[in-house]
Amino acid sequence: MDPPNAGQFYQQPQRNSPFVVPSPLVPVPGLVATPMATSLTLPPSWAPNTPQMSVPYVPSPHVPSPAASWHHLQPATSAPGTIAWQPYPYPHPGTLPAAAFWSTPALVAPNIPPTPLIPGQPLAMSGGLPLQGSQPSWAPVESWPPREQTLPVHLSPWLSPNPVNPDRPHVVWDVSEAPSKAQRISGKDIFVSMHEAFAPDATAVFPETDEIVVVCDAGLAQDMWPPIRIRKEKVTSGDVFWAIYEYFQKTVSRDEVEHIKSRSEDDYRRLLEACYRRCARTSGLADITRRQGVKRVDCLEDRTAWWGLWPVFTPDGTWSLHLNLMESNRA
Repeated sequence: MDPPNAGQFYQQPQRNSPFVVPSPLVPVPGLVATPMATSLTLPPSWAPNTPQMSVPYVPSPHVPSPAASWHHLQPATSAPGTIAWQPYPYPHPGTLPAAAFWSTPALVAPNIPPTPLIPGQPLAMSGGLPLQGSQPSWAPVESWPPREQTLPVHLSPWLSPNPVNPDRPHVVWDVSEAPSKAQRISGKDIFVSMHEAFAPDATAVFPETDEIVVVCDAGLAQDMWPPIRIRKEKVTSGDVFWAIYEYFQKTVSRDEVEHIKSRSEDDYRRLLEACYRRCARTSGLADITRRQGVKRVDCLEDRTAWWGLWPVFTPDGTWSLHLNLMESNRA
């Protein structure tokens, strides 16, 4: 059976209305282990919910752009919204010494393992990524922000990848859920609260800035949407977490779904399957969730687990933060 045409789901097509998957939700055996045969179980018609406008961010001409410097950010291109996401460019593990990322602490707790975490040894993290603000262990964040600037941009330890083991993020967060549910793994390998990351003085970068651009890999949507642009007197780590969450909670319009479908029928099918899986995880609220429509997070499929951010610099001295996500281990 051919996959359904997106147009048949709308009695009165609304170009900017959210794309809502059909009801009822048809359970498919093997929800996790095998792909869902969504395209074979969709009813021929259904009633759409109330249209909602999907409006992308448009920079205001009345808001002046900050000056280009180490601690003020401008868009990396002359046309806002055209910054392409780049994968993390270096393989793991790397061979840069930890001293490239951290200054030697004045006081080192005696219970910190002597190897491989001493500053002079190669660290299992590659690349030029400014992982600044703590000793080479997961727990300490008290030294953030640093006392002096030794890198073009120092990235908050809350936002950085895990410097000890990049394959195991020290921030445990699924971007499909509110950042208030995020936790971090302490130096004793236990889950602890992340309330310090949302404090008013928990700046996202050092020197602090009033604008940060976050570029995301939108999965099935590819480069369909502009990057996240955060403007505030002092951008904090919490601002970045919430901006990423809200970015992926936006609904996907009918036109956007049609565009994905025009590029690939398989991507279209996978998008609907991802939406069904997300709705099925909301126990007792699946139909309510469905009526909210397909969301950007569905374009990520199961790749919704936080990995971290890293800065990408351009020859003109501007920079942006690029987000990397991992496969989620949720049921």
